[in-house]
Amino acid sequence: MVVQEQTLYAITAVVALGAAVVTAILLRNYRGDARRHAAVAVLSLVALSAGYVVMALDLLVLSTPDGEPVYISRFAVYTLTYTVLLSYIGLIAGASRRTRLVPGIATLGFTYGTLVVQLAPAPIDSLGSLVVLASLALVLWAFYRPLTQAAQSVSGNRRLLFAKLRNIGTLVFISYLLLALMTRQALGLFDAFVGVFVAAYVDLLAHLGLAGLIVYSRETIEEVAQEYSSPLATFTARTSETSEAGGDAQPTDD
Repeated sequence: MVVQEQTLYAITAVVALGAAVVTAILLRNYRGDARRHAAVAVLSLVALSAGYVVMALDLLVLSTPDGEPVYISRFAVYTLTYTVLLSYIGLIAGASRRTRLVPGIATLGFTYGTLVVQLAPAPIDSLGSLVVLASLALVLWAFYRPLTQAAQSVSGNRRLLFAKLRNIGTLVFISYLLLALMTRQALGLFDAFVGVFVAAYVDLLAHLGLAGLIVYSRETIEEVAQEYSSPLATFTARTSETSEAGGDAQPTDD
């Protein structure tokens, strides 16, 4: 490699941390509950930076059957950030709790199915591949069926932000699928440098894209905050099914 693997991880960590600082500064434009909602974007970037710091320090590393490194902190980051962000997209769409959690839960299957593909010997790795494909199909189904339908009952601003986040999420997960197939831990179509570089690029693109859209949509986030006082409502608050059919939302806490 022209640049050491750990050096690339360190550079990515610095870029993600810098983006988190800039995003945190932009939170000054927010007030009250809306600031808590927008903070989700900052925390996702901080988590990405922390995960790459652990990778740069060469910690929490397992090996594939062929001896290639698999960094567990990467999967920990995906578990935290994508479970929250993809579920939060559903909150913006005005979906019911059951519906909005579908893409967040499906991303766990995608993440750990990929881990099985990389760590397990044949033919167990094939089972992991099936889980990855099924999880991706579930994410796309949730995005383009129930969440898109639910978004028809919210304001134009929320519907537009949902569509942008949905489209970025789609692009990101298809990119991850292709990347998972081509890396040295799978088919080996990428060498170490290219694999690390492309993975870091996709991670940054995904987190910066999702976080940036949230932070730069102040009016929309303030609208969501008027309905839900905390982003934790993504996992706790119910929305009546009538709201998804075009009625008024009636959020309640469990």
